[in-house]
Amino acid sequence: MTEQRHFTADDARAAGEGIGIGFELKVVTIVLLGGVSIFGGVGTILGVALAAFVYAGLHSVLLLSSSFNDNDFQVVSGGLLILSVLVPNLPSFVQRARELSRRHRARARAGAVERVT
Repeated sequence: MTEQRHFTADDARAAGEGIGIGFELKVVTIVLLGGVSIFGGVGTILGVALAAFVYAGLHSVLLLSSSFNDNDFQVVSGGLLILSVLVPNLPSFVQRARELSRRHRARARAGAVERVT
């Protein structure tokens, strides 16, 4: 009689518990550069794949120059992360600033009218 054996992930020994440690900054940067909203619900796999290629290309080009090392690229990656959050939200930031400015001017006019009367 033959014994049936089931293949499990433990048999493959392909996944370890610490395999993704240290990649968090890279992954979040690539996903946000790919157009995925930090608030969810928006984004495509194609955008993320293109962002991954651009990120890898930028990483390779900067590391080929003699003045950049992997630690310096983490600073570049952090800058890209900040830009990928700020740029898509810039129109709403400008709109909120204008709205607050209008409210401030309206309050100043109302205060000036009260002082006159």
